Amino acid sequence: MACRHVNKYTNLLLSQEESRAPQIAAPGLECIVAGFIAGDPRRSEGMAWIATLGVLPEYRRQGIARLLLLECEKQLNSARLRLCVRMENTPAIQLYEKECYLRVGTWTKYYNDGGDALVMEKIQVIEE
Repeated sequence: MACRHVNKYTNLLLSQEESRAPQIAAPGLECIVAGFIAGDPRRSEGMAWIATLGVLPEYRRQGIARLLLLECEKQLNSARLRLCVRMENTPAIQLYEKECYLRVGTWTKYYNDGGDALVMEKIQVIEE
C-alpha cells in the first residue's frame, strides 16, 4: 500500500495489491481507513459507475469524500460517470451536484431496506 500526502488533514492510500481503489486514512493512524470508494469501469458501455463511497462519521465534512470521488473519477478515465445515492442523503447529493453530477433518474426500492436511489450522471471531457 502506497501513501501519498494530500494535505495536512489527509493521506491518500493507493492499494496496488487487491484493488486500485483509493482510500483515505486519517493522518498518524496508519491502521484506520477513514473512507473508501470503488469504481466499476464499463468500457463496452462507454461509461463507468461509482459503485460505493463511504466515510466514517467522525471524519465526515472534512473533504474526504470529495478527494475520493475526484481520484476515482481520474482513475476511471471515463467521459460518462454514474452513481446512485439514497434519496434522503442530502449532504452526498449536494457534494455530487457541486461536482457537476446531474439527476437523471430514480430506482425505487433499490436498497435492501426498501429505500429509493437517486441516479446521478456526470459528463466530462477526458484529456488524452
